Amino acid sequence: MEFVSQGCYRLTGYQPDELLGNRQIDYNDLIHPEDRARVRAEVQRGITDNREFHLTYRIHTPDGTEKHVWEQGVAILSPDGQVAALEGFITDITEQKQAEQALQRSNGQLEQRVKDRTAEMRAIYDGIVDGVLIADIETQRFLLANAAATRMLGYGVEELTSLSVSDVHPADRIEWIMGRFLEHVAGRVDRTPDMPYRQKDGTVRCNDIVTSRIEYRGRPCLIGFLRDVTERRQAEADLRREKETLRLLLLASDHERRVIAYEIHDTVAQQLAGAGLHLEGYRQAREKDPERAAEAFDAGMQALRACQADVRRLIAGVRALSLDQAGVEVAIRQLIRALQRESGPVVEFQCDVQFNRLESVQENAIYRIAQEGLRNVCKHSRSPRARVELVQAGDRVRIVVQDWGQGFDPADIGGYHFGLDAIRERARLLNGHAEIQSQPGQGTCVTVDMPLMLREDDE
Repeated sequence: MEFVSQGCYRLTGYQPDELLGNRQIDYNDLIHPEDRARVRAEVQRGITDNREFHLTYRIHTPDGTEKHVWEQGVAILSPDGQVAALEGFITDITEQKQAEQALQRSNGQLEQRVKDRTAEMRAIYDGIVDGVLIADIETQRFLLANAAATRMLGYGVEELTSLSVSDVHPADRIEWIMGRFLEHVAGRVDRTPDMPYRQKDGTVRCNDIVTSRIEYRGRPCLIGFLRDVTERRQAEADLRREKETLRLLLLASDHERRVIAYEIHDTVAQQLAGAGLHLEGYRQAREKDPERAAEAFDAGMQALRACQADVRRLIAGVRALSLDQAGVEVAIRQLIRALQRESGPVVEFQCDVQFNRLESVQENAIYRIAQEGLRNVCKHSRSPRARVELVQAGDRVRIVVQDWGQGFDPADIGGYHFGLDAIRERARLLNGHAEIQSQPGQGTCVTVDMPLMLREDDE
């Protein structure tokens, strides 16, 4: 080294006699070991290309301090093109490097905090029970969906963000849906209850949706919060149906009570009153006119026997004794025989079952369905014949009551009202289904299908 400026002394911390003259210190030894190869390579490229070279590297001072320096250098060539000397201007950039490193550390910490916060927000976003969808107002395409929204609609995130608003609703409601979307965009509404959404598998579910306008990725968007209310709406519908069922059953029960009251008034009460009059005539005439007294007594006894028969008939109408004693098949057969004794239609009964006894509630329901069906045949159809089927198919049982009478329009059931409603509700309460087919002049067929409820001793 031929010349060292005073500034170089201050930068390196070495005295002139340490860097000049006896060359006790080679400047290359001051360079940080990790930087030496790079510095030599850069200098060599500058010499080869005959251009200035610019370097940043680290040096060590005598007290062990590490400094960052920037060097602008050039090779001075001899007339024969050989390197005669290297001339360099060195600047201490340690403070600048430290500031840059501090800034990098700060940026790294900030980026990490942003990543952590983003992860937290994403966890919260995906952990929200309600579905969240963000749709571009102009294109109406989804830009973002949380985990709940993907579960609710059955799509993956990538699938969902490739769809538009119209793709996730039933086709027959699109016009209304898109009109509603524009109302949300305009701010005229911010909530729509019972919005129908079509899942990937085609299932339609109801969601309450609340929306707000936002800017996302520099675009005007609509963010929607979806809450699936399908089960709640179903429960509400079930509750309304149960209330309606209770109302119909109460009406049917009240109707049956009135019928029984009329029957008692028109038969039992009249027969008892007649029997009382005849027996009173017997009491008054038995000493003065034994022959007339005997006639009165016989008439009174006949009235009592008729009253007894009507009481048994009324009891059978409420619940057949044979139902408890012998089961539903025997009870229906007795019902048919009693109907035919009263000059009713000819009834064919087909029974094909493997069970012996069913739960009491199901036996009663089947009996009452057959009874109500035959009662309608007698009162309304004017059919000379009817058919009753009781058929078991695996773990289900089917009851059919069919006639070939005048039929009716199911939309105008008239006098059939209570009976048919009672049949439907009895079937539904036992997880069954009732189908009533009829046309004017074509007869009527009532079919009830329900799962078997075997009695424990018949399983």
